[in-house]
Amino acid sequence: MPLRKELGLIELVVIGIAGAVGTGVLFSSAGMAAVAGPGVVLGWILGSIFYFFVSLTYVELSLTYPEAGGPSRYALYSHGRVTNFINAMADLIWYLFIPPIEALAVVEGLDFFYPGLINQQTGVPTLQGVILGVILLLLFVPFNYFGVKVFGRSTLAFGIIKLIMYVAVAIGVVFVSFNVSNFTSYGFLPFGIAGVFFSGSPCNVCVRRDKSFTRLR
Repeated sequence: MPLRKELGLIELVVIGIAGAVGTGVLFSSAGMAAVAGPGVVLGWILGSIFYFFVSLTYVELSLTYPEAGGPSRYALYSHGRVTNFINAMADLIWYLFIPPIEALAVVEGLDFFYPGLINQQTGVPTLQGVILGVILLLLFVPFNYFGVKVFGRSTLAFGIIKLIMYVAVAIGVVFVSFNVSNFTSYGFLPFGIAGVFFSGSPCNVCVRRDKSFTRLR
């Protein structure tokens, strides 16, 4: 059965950007700065360059093998069925965990304005936070249930609003608390170049405890 084109270029671009720039970006920036200092700016620049070339690879693969499930099937041609099965299962787990992670990030963000959603001692959602998280998960269902076209249109609208909010927050923080001396007070690379690469690695896990970030190795 041939694939049908349900999403346009603008929808794909917004879905890609909104998906890559998740809710956690507001928290990850603080965690990355804790291990890289001002050099975190280099981390973002290097990361964008690396992901650019990775994205070009997937663009070429999608043009060569226009199949449903794309990244979950490419390993079949290069590494065989067993490796592809492992890769596909990893993708499935990844996609299953995205909605609850996004819901948790929203609850953590709202806790700043409405304290009581997150236990400040453990960082775990309270009963109210859990209920709100479940409600958010249920609200995600219709956008996926009614197919790709509905998902694309809804994501286009919410994605644009989401990106505008992120840009507004970034600009607001710059105007409110930007201080040039932060780039030089302790040196631009207080932890060396290793801190720049570590800031973008999965091993950089930051947890909030007593309203502060603690680095775990």
